[in-house]
Amino acid sequence: MWYWYIIYIVLAVLIVYLSIKLANYVDALDKKTTISGAFIGGVMLAAVTSLPELFTTISAVLIVKEPELVIGNIIGSDLFNLVVIGLSISLFIIKWHRAKIGVIHVKELIITLVITLLVIYSLVSPYQPQVGPINLLVIPILALYILSIKIQPKDSEKDEDDEGDEIPKGVLALPVKTIVIRFIISAILLIIVSIGLTYATDKVADALNLGATVAGSIFLAIATSLPELISTITLCKKGNFDAGFGNIVGSNNFNYFILFFAEMISWNKDKGYNGSVLVYHSNEAFLLALFLVLSIVLSIGVILIHRYRTPKLLENKGNLKLFNIISIILGVLIVLSYILYEALAPFITIF
Repeated sequence: MWYWYIIYIVLAVLIVYLSIKLANYVDALDKKTTISGAFIGGVMLAAVTSLPELFTTISAVLIVKEPELVIGNIIGSDLFNLVVIGLSISLFIIKWHRAKIGVIHVKELIITLVITLLVIYSLVSPYQPQVGPINLLVIPILALYILSIKIQPKDSEKDEDDEGDEIPKGVLALPVKTIVIRFIISAILLIIVSIGLTYATDKVADALNLGATVAGSIFLAIATSLPELISTITLCKKGNFDAGFGNIVGSNNFNYFILFFAEMISWNKDKGYNGSVLVYHSNEAFLLALFLVLSIVLSIGVILIHRYRTPKLLENKGNLKLFNIISIILGVLIVLSYILYEALAPFITIF
């Protein structure tokens, strides 16, 4: 079984490579077309990078038949994804104050917040609007996801001074049609490799006798979150925070669409499985959702601070320094919220 370790590493490296390629194509499309970077990152790239969560969720519903794995996977992925926003701001603070950030990200984060509050209700309330095994709370969740797609700006104005030198010249020189074709091919390859990596993760966990231990969860988290992590970091490194944040926020809302999909196929009641992925009295998921709410609020805060800064304010070096310090503090707090959850989860019982 030793070869599974090599397979896991090779597939992980391929995911990193393909994620970087996708980020380059997204950045090129953003700069060479009038399509909004928020739309490209929040819809096109987000759907591709969220597919590992989709396949993991389908397995949890149809194979493992464990609803708490579904809710934990979705909310856990959303929480980890927001960590990437905090990391991106902290790592690339020099480019942060010059970055273009659409207000659309705040609107999408508010939608994410409302959906998360609906999920929290399902976790704490004994009164569920349910028809058979289906919890009707997934209907407004679907509606809110559709709303997050409809409010996406399709076009954006490009400034003449937009920087394009950070994209590899070979990519920037390609025709838009060729970039789109390469994006699609890379996306398909990423899907195939992600499925393989999820399978290899199970084999590695079995070989190490990890089962459902924390170490096994770490392997799975890496398998399902690498696309968002690498593609977003790559985009933000280029200064394209708009597409990078669109990827993260769009992926989070797409994950909630996966939750709706999981509820629709969760009809099996074997071994006490009640047919719903929205599990009442799920203590760990409740704690997870609370930290997700905290991270969403912090993310909204750091984007609003950036949105409502003024060029005149940043002309003063002291003001710019203060802006950077506040941004880094909020970014670090987003990261710490995830670390704090991981530290408290084994020891705290909510109910």
